This record gives sequence, C-alpha cells and structure tokens, in this order.
Amino acid sequence: MDENTINPVSKSLQDKFIEEQSKGKVIVCDECSEEFKINTVDDIKDTEVVVHGERLFLKYFECPKCEHIYKINLDNSETMLVKKEYQNALERVQRNKAKHRPIDDKQLQRVEKLKRRYIDKCEKILIKHNVSFTKLATINK
Repeated sequence: MDENTINPVSKSLQDKFIEEQSKGKVIVCDECSEEFKINTVDDIKDTEVVVHGERLFLKYFECPKCEHIYKINLDNSETMLVKKEYQNALERVQRNKAKHRPIDDKQLQRVEKLKRRYIDKCEKILIKHNVSFTKLATINK
C-alpha cells in the first residue's frame, strides 16, 4: 500500500475517500432528476436502522430536492468488529512507516486480508438487506 492510497474503510479515511471520489462529479437523482454534488463529508450521513430485526449502521447521502436516499454502506455488529480490527492493523503499519521502521510482508498481508474480509461481509449485508430506505432521522444531525 503506497502513501498516496486513500483507504475507503476507516471512518475518517472513508469520508475522505467518498469526498474525493465525488468532488466535481454531478449526481443525477434517479427519482426527480435533480443534479447535485456531494461537496463535503457533511453531505454524508450516518444513522442506525433496524431491518428484519437486525440493527444496522447505514452510511448514505440524499438528494437535496426529493430526499431520495442513496446507500453507501451498511454495517452490523460483526462488520464493525472486523472494521476495528482492520483499522488497528492499518494504524500499526502506518505508525511503523512514519517511524521509518521496516514493514514486513506478514503485516501487509494481514491488513489486506482484513480489508477483504470487511468488504466481503459488507457486500453480503447489502445483498441480504437489499431494501430501500425513505426519509431518515440521522445520528449526526
């Protein structure tokens, strides 16, 4: 992993990744055809939802006109644990790199393995809970 890589999994890095990916790109709403941009991480929202009895953490953005919700990610308690484990492993590698310590292949392989595990689990949740969300109250408002 090189120093210019933005990793889209840890919370702050995920927000930066989303912001960078959407910067300057116009989004056209599927529902009302409104054109808009995601300008800052403030446009990305987090909330808890319960779907089929399972508590999930939804990251999303919405159309400013009709409030149609676009899912970015769904986490559950299991993915949150894997995400934390991944973040810890990544931080260890980054600390070693900052201190100019050698980074062995095992550390990098562990980071990649945890990243893949997290992504796979998130994809399964998105498939399992392929539902539409309507207007939501957010945690960070």
